[in-house]
Amino acid sequence: MPTYNKLVRDNIPQILHKQNLNFRHKILQEKEFQKYLRLKLDEEISELDQATNSKDKLEELADILEILFTMTSSLKYKKSDLMKTRDKKLTKKGGFQKKYFLIDVEN
Repeated sequence: MPTYNKLVRDNIPQILHKQNLNFRHKILQEKEFQKYLRLKLDEEISELDQATNSKDKLEELADILEILFTMTSSLKYKKSDLMKTRDKKLTKKGGFQKKYFLIDVEN
């Protein structure tokens, strides 16, 4: 039996059960959950780096977004709080569309 030891989406246990697969899982406590959310984010970023076509890249971006929304919720914020904060920063400092790379700043 392969060992995964990783955070999975909420419907995975039901999917495995419907496939008549034996599996073990547990419900994480909040501190552990935060740790594994961060590891899951790293995993999805790695999968984005390895994706070879635009459809797969979009799938990985969706996974990353879902993790960010879950992290937001676990910190007791709403998605709208995250989006408002993003919008404020976008208005004040801009985005990353112009691809500027800061090398240094003279004192």
